[in-house]
Amino acid sequence: MPQNPIIFLETDFDTLEDAIATSQAQVAQLTQQGILCSQQVLYRATDGCRVFVINIEESESIDHDPRRKRVKMKTETRTSKTPQRRAH
Repeated sequence: MPQNPIIFLETDFDTLEDAIATSQAQVAQLTQQGILCSQQVLYRATDGCRVFVINIEESESIDHDPRRKRVKMKTETRTSKTPQRRAH
């Protein structure tokens, strides 16, 4: 299940530098804990203020969780390798 992103608004801080530093510190902390994440800077449509978004990436270890049930995809098989003719 995807994690909710961590969001920092430029308007929540006294200066733009404080917002950037907080966002970068959060990414560094997550990375130090071994959590994969990506960072984006978006802009609010209403006033153009920056929105700092940190997305937590799902780790591959979740795929190897024995409690998760694997679902097999059914593949369609053709009985003949020759193309079928259309009826005239």
